[in-house]
Amino acid sequence: SRQAGASPAITASGAVQKSLSALQVKDAASIRVAATPVINGKASFGNMNFSLENVTAELVWYPIETTGELKLVWQVFMAPKSDEDYWLARIDAATGSFIDKQSLTIKCNWDAENHSAQKHQLHKNQNPGSQLNNTNTLQTAGAGPTVVNTASYRVITQPAESPIHPGGAPALVTDPWTKSPGNATSLGWHYDGTTYYTLTRGNNVYAYEDRAATNAVGQVATSTTAEPALTFNFVPDLAQEPVLRTPVPNQQFNITNLFYWNNLMHDMSYLYGFTETARNFQANNQGRGGTGNDYVLAEAQDGSGTNNANFSTPADGGRGRMQMYLWTAPTPDRDGDVDNGIIAHEYTHGISNRFTGNGSTCLTNAEQMGEGWSDYFGLMITHDWSTAVAGDGFSKPRGIGTYALNQPITGLGIRQYRYCTDMTVNPMTYGNLASVVAPHGVGTIWCTTLWDMTWEIIQLAGINPNIFNPAAGGGHAIALKLVSEGMRLQPCSPGFIDGRNAI
Repeated sequence: SRQAGASPAITASGAVQKSLSALQVKDAASIRVAATPVINGKASFGNMNFSLENVTAELVWYPIETTGELKLVWQVFMAPKSDEDYWLARIDAATGSFIDKQSLTIKCNWDAENHSAQKHQLHKNQNPGSQLNNTNTLQTAGAGPTVVNTASYRVITQPAESPIHPGGAPALVTDPWTKSPGNATSLGWHYDGTTYYTLTRGNNVYAYEDRAATNAVGQVATSTTAEPALTFNFVPDLAQEPVLRTPVPNQQFNITNLFYWNNLMHDMSYLYGFTETARNFQANNQGRGGTGNDYVLAEAQDGSGTNNANFSTPADGGRGRMQMYLWTAPTPDRDGDVDNGIIAHEYTHGISNRFTGNGSTCLTNAEQMGEGWSDYFGLMITHDWSTAVAGDGFSKPRGIGTYALNQPITGLGIRQYRYCTDMTVNPMTYGNLASVVAPHGVGTIWCTTLWDMTWEIIQLAGINPNIFNPAAGGGHAIALKLVSEGMRLQPCSPGFIDGRNAI
């Protein structure tokens, strides 16, 4: 935290210049950093034509783990367009020396074989529309009716986890924001308080493809009808490559699905406490607190890797970024943009980071449970509570990421065990913590714990068929409230005991 009266010898602009070099930003030597006023210990430099988000420098006291001392540092935030990561760089405010850097991008271990996102050739021949195109990103006033009051989307509808799961056939759904009436959806899905959009953009998320791996807006999915009634009825052929836009609109369908599920995650988490004051992701906070202008950038079919996904969480007011990749094991490729468990998992990294501590940098310790919360929220929103019975936790084990990994729905997915209260299926306990690898093994134990807790509460409180109606009660709604509120109460750098005590 910042300490009053701290006097740095190095200017904020000098710290930014040092950070450009330390982070090896492309063409760093040619980037000029103008002097900028420091207000309440923080300076903002705009995007400087190289960063996706505004570059900031903030004066903070930073603990040096090796020595135990506190150093006054400039903490510089930047998100280089040429980089997969959002970064914090820390520059000694007395000497100008580089101390360390921290990525705000969580790269998940979805690929069970390769454990990383591997670079690969773009399938440009399969996607004639892959060139960047920003010409139809907005619906502006004067182009017709400036209102959207209804919209239909062909998607893998909630609660289906993927195209191969029960209920996973692509289907048309109309006005899905009505699942969450009230403040969660007061602007709908295509309005940010200023502009109505006729494409996959709104107050909560902007979904588009980034096949060129430039971190810029590529192709979107655009309504085939004019406002006030939008139509995203793209009928896919999942037996063909997901990047195709013609003769089958697979890419448009996948982008639409990514938009739909990001909005569902916004709405569901809002109902359970992830609101404006909890630093949620919205362009317009409508005067309800928090800092706006931080809707999620959802990059479909990102060309910077394969067999993985990631989420970047800057501080409140900085846009979260979700990068979804293709899986190359089967033919045709499979697309994470229609594996709804992956989308929910990645979005939850934003939720858990924003809920905890300072809202951005408090989940970096070895025992932090980010992977566990992400698995848990994914399980919760893709479980069919309308048909669930109290024994499901025991009799219906759940794998994670089975579609993307080309496994049957009974497969293990990316974890060592499926989530299940039957300890012959999943024997993991807190006692296994010392023997697993962080963060994924740690997360598996934490999600196992939360899943067990949820089904125990269900035995007492029953099941509410609609997870989007927490007021109706039910054990799973109670559990999700507890888990969400626990994240808000726990300290920075929490471990299992902190998380348990917060719940």
